[in-house]
Amino acid sequence: MSIISKFQLKSRNRKFELFFKEINPGAEDIILNVGAIPRVSWSGPEQLEDNYPWPTQILGGGNEVEGIFEYRKCYPESGAIVFDGCYLPFKDNSIDTIFSNAVIEHLETFENQRLFAQEIKRVGKKWFITTPNFWFPIELHYRLPFIHWFPKKTQFYLKKFIGGRFPRGVFFNELCLLSRTKLKKLFPDSTVIKQRITLYPETLISYYNGKLSAK
Repeated sequence: MSIISKFQLKSRNRKFELFFKEINPGAEDIILNVGAIPRVSWSGPEQLEDNYPWPTQILGGGNEVEGIFEYRKCYPESGAIVFDGCYLPFKDNSIDTIFSNAVIEHLETFENQRLFAQEIKRVGKKWFITTPNFWFPIELHYRLPFIHWFPKKTQFYLKKFIGGRFPRGVFFNELCLLSRTKLKKLFPDSTVIKQRITLYPETLISYYNGKLSAK
């Protein structure tokens, strides 16, 4: 396992610890995993489904048919469904907890992120949303420093220059990374915290456990 993979696994485990502590899901609760993906290459448990004691209570979904098909093969005990995270096919306040790990930054505009957040707040009784911190100097999807701080046009030319030098399995796409201020704007009633594994917070987490917070 590479150093980056070990770092990512440690970060995920820290998220899961906070999820269980603050959300405190029960055996009967339905968990909707928005942006669910199958297990990838790291050793040990890496996804929510690997760590959750009641996998049959998880419904995983996303907008890529092939990815959800692989997710279903990887986690046959959990449900799987294809949907658009900006238009969730569920009734208001119908899901006990919505979990979404490092998905919202892949929506290319803040307006789409607002729609995504609105749907989570409409459908979920509780939620737990994570995303990379815009102000962390390394963009962890591409393992490159500072690229996300440049204007979009500059990022495009850097992408062309770098070409195929991204880590295996990583493809360049548009990212809309969030600061803590913007994440709080999307989820004003949530607690928003910074999670740190290194010297500076790499991850932002917004969670709502039924209690309003000014943090």
